[in-house]
Amino acid sequence: AQGFELGADPVATRPRGVPADHPRLELLRYRTLIAVRALGEPSWLSTPDVTDHVAGLWRQVRPLVDWLTQHVGESRAQTPG
Repeated sequence: AQGFELGADPVATRPRGVPADHPRLELLRYRTLIAVRALGEPSWLSTPDVTDHVAGLWRQVRPLVDWLTQHVGESRAQTPG
């Protein structure tokens, strides 16, 4: 609804314990999930305002992050480094 496109790496079957008629089954099938919005080259990209714009984008995607945290759990992925 916020203009983001979702990209993912889905598993072939539904996760164990998830009913076949779950309303968010497609989201629950993803091993990884990214939310992307193409911005092109906005005029603010090379200005100090970039931080405000990026923070605003993070706020817009926050409902998805909250839903994933509640229904899927926090990531256990190892960070590089």
